[in-house]
Amino acid sequence: MAHAHRTLTFPLALLLLLTLVLLQHPTFAATLSAPAQANADSPLTITLDGVDNPRDFVTIVSASAAEGHYDTYAYTSKGNSVELFAPLEPGDYEIRWLAAESPYATRARHTLKVVAVSASVTAPASAAIASTISIEWQGPNHPRDFITLVPADSAEGNYDAYTYTSKGSPLTITAPTQPGDYEIRYLSGRGYKTLGRTAITISDTSASVQFTSPARIGQQLSVQWSGPANPREYITVVKAGSGEREYAQYTYLDKGNPLQLQLPDVPGEYEVRYLTADASRVLARAPLTIEAVTASVDGPASAVARSLIQVRWSGPNNPRDYIAITTPGKPAEFVHYGYTARGNPVTVEVPKQPGTYDIHYLTAQSNQSLARTSLTVTPANTPGKLQVQAAAGSNTAPAYGVVEVVLDASGSMLQKLDGKRRIDIAKTTLNQLLGTLKNSNQQFALRVFGHRKADACDTELLLPPAPARNAAITQTINKLEAKNLARTPIADSLQQVAQDLQAIQGPKLVILLTDGEETCDGDPAAAIKQLRAAGLDVRVNIVGFAIGEYALKQQFSDWAAAGGGAYFDAQDATQLQKALTESLQTNFMVLNAEGTAVASGTPGGDAVELPPGQYRIRAGNQELPATVEAGTTTTVQLR
Repeated sequence: MAHAHRTLTFPLALLLLLTLVLLQHPTFAATLSAPAQANADSPLTITLDGVDNPRDFVTIVSASAAEGHYDTYAYTSKGNSVELFAPLEPGDYEIRWLAAESPYATRARHTLKVVAVSASVTAPASAAIASTISIEWQGPNHPRDFITLVPADSAEGNYDAYTYTSKGSPLTITAPTQPGDYEIRYLSGRGYKTLGRTAITISDTSASVQFTSPARIGQQLSVQWSGPANPREYITVVKAGSGEREYAQYTYLDKGNPLQLQLPDVPGEYEVRYLTADASRVLARAPLTIEAVTASVDGPASAVARSLIQVRWSGPNNPRDYIAITTPGKPAEFVHYGYTARGNPVTVEVPKQPGTYDIHYLTAQSNQSLARTSLTVTPANTPGKLQVQAAAGSNTAPAYGVVEVVLDASGSMLQKLDGKRRIDIAKTTLNQLLGTLKNSNQQFALRVFGHRKADACDTELLLPPAPARNAAITQTINKLEAKNLARTPIADSLQQVAQDLQAIQGPKLVILLTDGEETCDGDPAAAIKQLRAAGLDVRVNIVGFAIGEYALKQQFSDWAAAGGGAYFDAQDATQLQKALTESLQTNFMVLNAEGTAVASGTPGGDAVELPPGQYRIRAGNQELPATVEAGTTTTVQLR
């Protein structure tokens, strides 16, 4: 009996095991459901039941397609439904659920009838080249359906300028720049099948440019023009014989009539052209002779290192022409400079290193030397040092509630300094500044100008005031890029600082970091005074980065003084880091006998090196005299 009992138990256990497997892995019949009819190229939602293999797939094929055949498909791993598009051509089809492995057995099927769809487009019978055409349409508006404008004899499926129907009706398309017979077509988003069309004739137009020739290099040429004046069309000047699509200096037509065109600063034979917006066609042209001009520079034959010299000049005085001290034979590699627009004579700083230099009259665009004279720089007298001590019991690190940096990201910040772009150096230094602020409870804000639009006076509060510990601040700074040809709206940016900081309590510090002057016709000095008068308890420091013009440094110093702050001159990455760090402290400025700011620093910080002479120290509301002697350190304590 015991032996029989053991024999009967084994198959019973096996049966129980098989039952458990079946319970855990049930097998159901695969079924699918979908509409019985659909428009061609329309989206379909297909519902599935019985999915047990994520590699199975659903496809739509001709009703007569052989078993295992498939076309566009979607895997069942998508879930209990999949999305497919109905075929482009009308007819009888099947939706098939196919097994994952070859020969792709059909697990379920569904009959689908695809019906044709049509569309219509309505537009003017004719339009001028490069004009904007308004088009009304009716059609299925399936995803990525679009309206295009092509030559009348274009093959089916071809497209040129287009706009998606999702933009609505009516929509617009820009006419081509070549006249002729065309068609406006409604094309399906898949397969580019023409669902509707209408004919249109694109007619030519006339244009002209008129001006006085010859002209001199670098001048503003007044150009009278006529033409269609479509958006973004422009007048340009190029070398005679240049290719049809080439352009150089240009001005958009919306700048007026006549408009002012900046001429090249190299003499020769040129052509003024009226171009379509995409530069594909010249609508009008006229020859222009650009003549050379004479210039002169008259400065001292020798000067002491680190001094200032006066250079008299004659020349065209075109916008941003400048007088520069350069290394011999390299006029474009200036050491210090001054724009001719500053007046005559121009004040220029003398290099720190003794040696032989050139003084040039240089053109703004291509740094052409129109005149040159030599300059010998002799060693300066032994400098002295000025040590400024803080007033007894004062705090050199004010507790600012917020620090807002106004950062220049205009085109000039793309220039390289020691192999690195200025904007990249500035971003690295800002992140280092954040490391300092993270050790305090200060908030940080960042306003940037010049980073979004070319040829625009654009400013944006990129980072509203927030704790400096926020990691997102660093991420935003790292992604920031300067914009080529962007302008410099310093005044507008400073005017908006009041709104940026209006909700923040306590003292506030604004640091303007820029490598150039205002170029948007604003008045930064007035903006700073207005900001200080708004009752915000704000101080404005200015950090000039890689500034080579003496007059601009003095302008920045005056602006900083009006803002109750100081100007910091930074010529490289190391000096920039030092300047931003010191800008967080209580500062002083050193003025020479003429009242010009020549240095800045932090009370109790490093001594300032200066040529021997009489100076005044400005810190807050007080000014103290100081005499600096060669080879010695003069110490002055603030009250």
